[in-house]
Amino acid sequence: MNFEFFNVLCANAEYDEVRVIGKDVEKEGRFYYILGMTLKEKKASLHILEITDEPLEEYHHKVTPRESLKNHIESRKNRRFFMHTRELRNGEASYETAGGTSGLLRHDNMYEAFLLFSKMREAGWKVSKDSYFYDVEWECLAVTNIELRNEFESLPEWTDDMQVLVDIMPEECIIELPVVLGCGKTSELEFELRDGRSAVCYINKIDTIDVWADTEEKFADSEYRERMLQHMTEDELEDMKGDLLKALEQQCPRGKHYMVIEYECTQEVGLTFYDREYLDTLPKPSKGSATSVFMNVKPEAETGAHGLKLRGCVIQKPLDKDEKTLEAELFSYSKKVEKRWEGV
Repeated sequence: MNFEFFNVLCANAEYDEVRVIGKDVEKEGRFYYILGMTLKEKKASLHILEITDEPLEEYHHKVTPRESLKNHIESRKNRRFFMHTRELRNGEASYETAGGTSGLLRHDNMYEAFLLFSKMREAGWKVSKDSYFYDVEWECLAVTNIELRNEFESLPEWTDDMQVLVDIMPEECIIELPVVLGCGKTSELEFELRDGRSAVCYINKIDTIDVWADTEEKFADSEYRERMLQHMTEDELEDMKGDLLKALEQQCPRGKHYMVIEYECTQEVGLTFYDREYLDTLPKPSKGSATSVFMNVKPEAETGAHGLKLRGCVIQKPLDKDEKTLEAELFSYSKKVEKRWEGV
């Protein structure tokens, strides 16, 4: 923390309007607190508190990616309800959301939350002693911020009949099934879903991709640039490209490749594969800020050899060009739950 960062935080907390809501909500056995709404430069945001059950000890000693991912998946069960909100509805008025962020009140997020709480308090907010959140330690809380899509001259009303449209929410389950992947080879992996149903993953194709070539080709594509320039300036697009290439240099140096898998599954689930060495290696401390680049791949065909939906997965382990095998794990699966309206 320094005064430069402090000035940035204070500037971000200079709202044009603040509206206190202060309402406890229980959803799917978990408690949430709808703090209120803020308006800044015609953009409205909804702020919600929730109690996180992510273990505090993870932040006091090093854990492997395997431990961290398992903690994260387990703690996400029945959590982050409001992060999947796609629309608010108040009588005949409806407001689409443009996206959301959620962060634990630890480290830098604590400063941002403190300023948000201060602004809410200035607007008359106090947590009732009857609230479930009244005596919860801040280190156990997360703040979810949901931005509304349209521009507003003033904040929309929040009434007792407010509803939220909860979009498709992924349900993740851990598998941890070891597998040796080889370029040009196929595999069949059997596993069980949480409800006891059996599933088979047919790995149809394993290959490597040059993420540098793919990234540079994307930014050189005229259609992609035209689409992006509808939302940003030429300079901002070039800055985004520079930041992405800088992050790639840290994660997958030029000349290295990632392994990509195309697969089908007999159940309607998406699968996640990881390099086994990565899962069980303590991460090295990073210097300065770090940016992560998450790669995804969509197969050209809709269905595979078994007539099932064809899906793709990238294993983000830097490989030399001549490396063709990898000790990996089918680590987890995720399935979707249909969207629905919920009263809040």
